[in-house]
Amino acid sequence: MSLIFQRGLLDMNIFNLIYNLVLIGLVILFFVSFAKFVYTIVSSLKQMVVMTRQINQKLDQILCHLEKKKDEPKEQPEENRP
Repeated sequence: MSLIFQRGLLDMNIFNLIYNLVLIGLVILFFVSFAKFVYTIVSSLKQMVVMTRQINQKLDQILCHLEKKKDEPKEQPEENRP
């Protein structure tokens, strides 16, 4: 009788061990997934900052070009020349 009781305890201990290992694995998986999610968000934000800087530089170049073009004297059409 004591062998059956001990075997029942052993089965229960194995079940508890497996349950605890699965639970710990899920907790570790959660933290790894969360860390990867945060890393992806930060990486995406860095890329957006770089793209925004590039767009601002291009807009500055366009504005400088337009200001230069505005400052240049315009030629009169041939019809209006004296």
